Amino acid sequence: MQALQEAGIDNKLIATIISQHHEQADGKGYPYGLSGTEIRPEAEILALCERYVAMITKRATGPD
Repeated sequence: MQALQEAGIDNKLIATIISQHHEQADGKGYPYGLSGTEIRPEAEILALCERYVAMITKRATGPD
């Protein structure tokens, strides 16, 4: 969120979506502990995209 603010992005909807994308339907996510319908569907889509990119992206594993 700080990076968005520093970049001059102040769209409230975008900020909400990004801030909620680590929430989980069971309420065990962060930063707010939201659950179920408290989480915006767009935030759930963003979280899914983030997980997908993590799965298909080669990660550095240290020196060979």
